[in-house]
Amino acid sequence: MVSASRIFDSLALNGTVHAERHDVFSGWFSSLRSSLRRMAHIWHEADDPDALETVGYIQRMLSEWLTVPIAFDEVLTDKLEPLGTPAFLERRWGADMGNLCQAALDAAAQLRGMASPLAVLVGEKICQLQANQVDFRVFCHRSAVPAFNQLIAAAGGTALPPEAFLHSCRDYRECVPFETLVKVGPLRARGWGAVPDALITAPRFTRLLQFVWSGCFDEPEFGYDPVSSSAASGAPLPQTEAMPSSPMGSALLWSRQVHQADDADDTTFATPPPDDDEFRMFRDFRETTARESRQAVLVQVNDEHGILYPPLARVLCFDPSQHDVHCLGYRVVGDSLTETCFVIRPSLQTEGAGTLQAQHGRFSQIWKSCLRRRLEENAEALIHDLDAAGLDLTWLSPALHHWAKPPTTVIHAPQQKRHFEILMRVLKADFTSVAPARFRDKPLWQFAWQEVCHSRGEAIHAGFVNHAQEDESLREVLVSMVAEIRDLAAAGSSFTLALPGGRAVAGTAFFDRVVVIEDGFRASDQNMRVAHPLNEIEKWRV
Repeated sequence: MVSASRIFDSLALNGTVHAERHDVFSGWFSSLRSSLRRMAHIWHEADDPDALETVGYIQRMLSEWLTVPIAFDEVLTDKLEPLGTPAFLERRWGADMGNLCQAALDAAAQLRGMASPLAVLVGEKICQLQANQVDFRVFCHRSAVPAFNQLIAAAGGTALPPEAFLHSCRDYRECVPFETLVKVGPLRARGWGAVPDALITAPRFTRLLQFVWSGCFDEPEFGYDPVSSSAASGAPLPQTEAMPSSPMGSALLWSRQVHQADDADDTTFATPPPDDDEFRMFRDFRETTARESRQAVLVQVNDEHGILYPPLARVLCFDPSQHDVHCLGYRVVGDSLTETCFVIRPSLQTEGAGTLQAQHGRFSQIWKSCLRRRLEENAEALIHDLDAAGLDLTWLSPALHHWAKPPTTVIHAPQQKRHFEILMRVLKADFTSVAPARFRDKPLWQFAWQEVCHSRGEAIHAGFVNHAQEDESLREVLVSMVAEIRDLAAAGSSFTLALPGGRAVAGTAFFDRVVVIEDGFRASDQNMRVAHPLNEIEKWRV
């Protein structure tokens, strides 16, 4: 931990913090953003769960593009594919939606092969910092690191070591004072590209290099604005002003300069389309549904999945750093739950319950095999059959290929039960080989759905277990297996533990290694304590 006196000494020595903001414009990129914003507005007003899912996808896509120095390549077009074709959207949502989709595809096609003015500028500035041997850090999401190193390499620089990146409040709190901080995207306390308020209230640097796409403003309430209330507008404000709320009082000054940059070689847009603030738009969307959700903390358990918990929730965990039976117990999210722990997710069957317990993967092996076969034989015919049966998701084609993947932390499957039922009916999956004879007169797809729910940790929502009683019974069984658990955990990765029969509980326990703990989410109770793909969790980021 860096001492407070060292931070204050650094601030006193430098006296002034220089904030240099670069507002970047690209005509075709603005056109792409505008089309997606208008599509999101239309879908947000629709009383349709699938439409709202699509809004969440657009939010994740735009949020990434506006906070990561992405390249303009075929990835832009690939990201639009899940939205559907213009013809499909026109048939389902009307001519305006089809036209907007076509406009977005046209803009993405024009951008392919163009140099992103923001990425070029960021690469040039970082290379200048390297050439001048400046001590600097980059604040970004972990997933953005490859994008930064790619643009630095393109500009002739050297890839940055891991310690040059800051990803969290803790990273910032533990770093020693340095000269320059690089930030792509607006200053926001929550959500994509979020940074701690301490960047403003307790800076550990003397220069802030900020790069933003046109129309994206800093949060008005972020920290304390060191310049003036008009600073968030992006207007050029070269001035110097004291920040009385800083630990250094009036001794700490901020200076602010704003520069404009664009793709000067592109003269297509004589009158550039205006850029709105997507982050503000999505915040307005969230306010309409805030009453149905509450704050949540993300516990990421591998590269693809995470679990949302209410703040300060008690979670059954295994902590290999603890001795004896104390390694198994309840940890508090946001407090005693740390990145050394394994979150324990049970898939249990109470002895004598008299219901079918689907073992992990037995049913999914059958229906996923059917799905892969149909996709290989004629994917278009399968999509047509599913659409006719009522499974008319906007991004059905990529969803089918995702569901066909083998199980990992969870069993990849439709999120809604009614969609899963349609999929099973169209696939005509035969589960009789894995179902006991006494259950074969029942709809066996329901047991396949139960298996999916258990893999996500949804048993409490589906009504299959009494959560509190089962957790305590599970802990008692696990305490007797501590030696085996320690051996399995020694590899450092997630693992599955089969529970012995003849005990209070039977079934399987999934031990998920905690990778990252991050706040800044809002979700409904039914989406808490459930394993979700990380890209889906992004729709709950605030």
